Amino acid sequence: MKKKVLALCLLVGFLSMFNGSALAKQTLKAAGGQIGGGWYTIVSGLAEIINTELKDQISLVVVPGSGVSNVATCSLGDTPITMSFPPFIMAARQGMDPYDTKYPDTLVIATNFGFSAQHFVTTRDDMVTYKDMADKKLPIKITLNKPGATDEFIWRKVMGVFDLSYEKIKKNDGKIFHVGHGEAVQLTKDGHADTHFSYISVPSASITEMAISRPLVFVELPKEARDTLQKDWSLAPYTIPAGTYKGQTEDLETLSMANTLMINAKTDEGLVYNITKTLCEHAQEVQNVHKSAQNWIPEVATKGVETLLHPGAEKYYREKGYLK
Repeated sequence: MKKKVLALCLLVGFLSMFNGSALAKQTLKAAGGQIGGGWYTIVSGLAEIINTELKDQISLVVVPGSGVSNVATCSLGDTPITMSFPPFIMAARQGMDPYDTKYPDTLVIATNFGFSAQHFVTTRDDMVTYKDMADKKLPIKITLNKPGATDEFIWRKVMGVFDLSYEKIKKNDGKIFHVGHGEAVQLTKDGHADTHFSYISVPSASITEMAISRPLVFVELPKEARDTLQKDWSLAPYTIPAGTYKGQTEDLETLSMANTLMINAKTDEGLVYNITKTLCEHAQEVQNVHKSAQNWIPEVATKGVETLLHPGAEKYYREKGYLK
């Protein structure tokens, strides 16, 4: 009998030790955007804060990602922590465009780490409006992010407004380069590309570098187009202030979405609580991860995503009075 009791105790002790070590520290992937882009920088900065303060609980390994795919990979648990936008989270939960199936297990830790906004720039002096592309049948050589990225998805919606398509661009002897931000900069510098569309944090390092290397025309999205896209895709009005980039002498009216940190719904509530607490208690360090996040404070962390919060995050915000 004593031997059985001893064996049982040893087994329980072993299992407790195993479970304890598993719960004590987890290594998780965290997806930002393309290397060199704002999201990759933001997520890397947030991961550094979390890894430092919660070093006994979690180790985040940052990998590249993209706005549309990040929601799906977060829900599936491939990259449990990711950056994306609230409209895509809602679309994914319902299996709506741009998703062909439901991804219900993506929730939110915090939002409003600055905004990602539409940028449309060109080195051409014969294109000052979006309509110029279609009306003049210009042979543009455009750099875009890869399919599955927010940029490319929104670009297809913009083309629809102006009765454009990839086929029409090619028919006009244009070229389309699906590349990352770094490659887009190099293609522009070398003159192999003359036009660029992106949906990226403001200010964008890639746009800044392009503007330094080549004179750029900053093409504004017309109000009618902004109104249509705002209504159909829950995009928000946004103004890129004059002087944000070299050669940008006037305010640029465009559209944006809030940079939002997401987490897989099945992640332990206590761990998510601690991650949320860490970010909120180190708000000044969060502000330093990227210029777009320089005004982030806990008071704005839930704005617009109240119904999408992970229970662990919601618990912290309610305890501190950030969420009523």
